Amino acid sequence: MRIRFFIFFLTVWCIGHLSAQGTLQFNRVLLLDHSQSPYTVPAGKVWKVEQLVSSVGSFVSAFNPSYGNVTWSTGGANPCTGAVSGTTNTAYLGYTTCRPLNPVLVNGYRYNFNNQAPVWLPAATVLTVPSTTCADQVNVSLSNLPYYHSQIGSYLCGPVTITAGTPVPNSYTISIIEFNILP
Repeated sequence: MRIRFFIFFLTVWCIGHLSAQGTLQFNRVLLLDHSQSPYTVPAGKVWKVEQLVSSVGSFVSAFNPSYGNVTWSTGGANPCTGAVSGTTNTAYLGYTTCRPLNPVLVNGYRYNFNNQAPVWLPAATVLTVPSTTCADQVNVSLSNLPYYHSQIGSYLCGPVTITAGTPVPNSYTISIIEFNILP
């Protein structure tokens, strides 16, 4: 009997002392990028991160070429000399789509939103949105050296010049729903 009374008393006491943290009321939708980062969730608010999108577009990475040796054959002659035998120093030029390389940070720690959305962020949470400097185009320059061009898929003969076009900041855009916390 004492145990039942104790359990009943404990249950009533817990119910009487439990209180909700408040009601959520929609406030606005936010689209955040690197332009004003870092962002802090305001007091009395909570953010629901819905989606993280990379604004890739057609930007390319600006990079240095890598070098190596290629042995030529009748199936692939040296584009500079026409030789079908021998080994020549060559360059490899790879063009890649430029994506934001740095992670999104939540209170200074990297966070992968793509696999975990939606994510709720309480008041005072600091969200840092990174940016990667890309180029709207890349031109390549080498001396009279054979080089492999990844977009074409074959060897070409220099000279070629590497110059980046206009630097373009490439950032994530984060879609957030902001709620007010009502008492």
